[in-house]
Order: sequence, then C-alpha cells, then structure tokens
Amino acid sequence: MTVQRKIKRRAREALRGSVRRASLLLFLWLLAWQAVDLGDRVSFHLLGRQLGWGGAGEWVFHPAALGATAAALGVRLLLLAPLQAGAVTWFDGLMARRDRPLIHGRSAMEAYRNVNLPPEERAADLLDRMTLREKVGQLTQRLYGFACYERQGGDIRLTEEFYREADRYGGIGALYGLYRADPWSGRDFDTGLDGALAPRARNMVQRYLVAHTRLGIPAMMPTECPHGHQAL
Repeated sequence: MTVQRKIKRRAREALRGSVRRASLLLFLWLLAWQAVDLGDRVSFHLLGRQLGWGGAGEWVFHPAALGATAAALGVRLLLLAPLQAGAVTWFDGLMARRDRPLIHGRSAMEAYRNVNLPPEERAADLLDRMTLREKVGQLTQRLYGFACYERQGGDIRLTEEFYREADRYGGIGALYGLYRADPWSGRDFDTGLDGALAPRARNMVQRYLVAHTRLGIPAMMPTECPHGHQAL
C-alpha cells in the first residue's frame, strides 16, 4: 500500500462525509500548496544566488538544485492525496444532502443504524443518504471473493484490488465465491481458505467495509454449488 493511499484513506475516515470538514480541508490544502510553491521559488532564488547563477545568463545543473526540485515534487504528490479525499467526500456529502446532526458535540445515530426502528424506515433513511455511485456499488457483484485475498502459509491479507473496489464504490454489495476452491478459482489447500482461515478472511472483509466506508454497509457473501461442494 502506497503512502498516498494511506493518507487518502485516513483523510476520508476523518471526514466521514462531512461537507464542512471537507471544505475546511480543501481550504487548508490550498494554503499548503501555495506555501510549498512559495518556498520552492524562494529556495531556488537563494540557491541561484549562492551558486552564482544568472550573472551572464548561465545556468548550472547542481545536485542541490535537483534535490530541492525532487523534494518539492514529493510534497506536492503527498498533498494530492488529501485533496482527492476532500473533493470526493465534499461531493458525496452534497449528493447525500445532509450532514450528521450533532447532539452535545457528538454525532447522533443515523436512523438506518438504529435497530429499534422499523426496517422500512431504516431502509428509506439509508437510501436517502446514498449517492448514485454507492447505490451502483451495492448492486454489483463484479469482484470475485477468491481474488480479494492472498495467502502465505497461515497468514492472509486483503488485496489492493479489494481496497480499490471498496474505495471506488464506497462499499461492496456482494462478494461472490470467497471460500471457493477449484481449478477455475485457482485455489487449493495451499492457497485457499481452509479451517479457521475462512471465518478470519470473512471477518477481515466485513470489518474493513464497516469501519472504512462512509455508510459502513457490510457485504453479502453469496455462493453456489451446482456441481457439489466447492470449498475446503
């Protein structure tokens, strides 16, 4: 996982769909970008004077100048990550048309999370909060479950493909074939989920979706066995 992806993910977790917080982040990002740009220009000016550039229109490639350029470029690339997170969160917040109400400085529980309310009321509240992209994500079954994890011995980890799918749609509607093991999936007793690894992988998937997406919707885990048992 790249540094940019980590920064972007943490920024989105902190914002959690708030238009006001996302707007503040965009404003601070603009200030930071201008500060980096000003510092870049000043450092080049001072470095040029130190090395005697510009006296006769002669420019000299110097390791210090290349280092300063690389450092400024690196800072700008890191600044792009929270910018993307802020812009996406700001747009999602506008499309959802509501922010979390605050009670005594703390977020109130959304109606769709309240188990004491009727299912119809919870479903209506959730649909009203969802963006078009999030609704599309809940209707897809594009990602195969056996492609969302990698196993090395007794350890398993979620793949970048899984993270990209969840981040793109703000969740995953259905994850087909998580436990599947056959020639088509390419999973066996060395690479698939046997024993305690199966529930561990399921829990890793659901914990990520609940904790790291805006609405915290867990995935459905469908499977089929028209040709017999296809798990370990």
